[in-house]
Amino acid sequence: MILREMILMPALVIYMILFLAIRKKTSKQKLFVGSMIYFISVFIIMMTLFPMPVDPVVLQNHRDLGLQYTNNIVPFQMMYNIIKSESIAGAIYQIGGNFIMLLPLGYLIPMVTDKKIDLQKAILIMCCIALCIESTQFMIGQILNFNYRCFDIDDIILNASGGILGYIMFTKTYPILNKVFNITYFENENKSTLNNILYSRYFIENE
Repeated sequence: MILREMILMPALVIYMILFLAIRKKTSKQKLFVGSMIYFISVFIIMMTLFPMPVDPVVLQNHRDLGLQYTNNIVPFQMMYNIIKSESIAGAIYQIGGNFIMLLPLGYLIPMVTDKKIDLQKAILIMCCIALCIESTQFMIGQILNFNYRCFDIDDIILNASGGILGYIMFTKTYPILNKVFNITYFENENKSTLNNILYSRYFIENE
């Protein structure tokens, strides 16, 4: 069994290598936000892929007992089953947990990109991240010949929706964040827009 705790040390080593490699080329603000994104991503990996059963005896026992998940490609089926069978607290925990999982990434990723991320790009990024998580769970299950986790379209819907909400929250709170973080692509875009306006006025006046 590969436990979640076993991932921490390799993750810290990788972080230190990356930090030393980019610290002189990146602003302190982006290093801080990038570090947050990295450790949130590690936490997501720990929660979605681990613990991972790898002992053949344990896997066979679980197969014999039928202790494996079923993949779901029917939208909203999992959510319906949870609401129908679980308590209110259990439903909130499972559905809410999936919803908020990518919310921090949706909020933080626009702070470290060099170009502005619009809503369409945010939707695409969040859907790709959610799909990557579910696909990885599915592929590991195929390798192990045991669905210790499952591919669930509802997880993709919830994860991506939470990430998109995080992006929307970022766009609404940007004026406050701009006083704290140097989010250059918004500033550059504004300057470019202003220059275009001034150029247009100059051209019209001198036509």
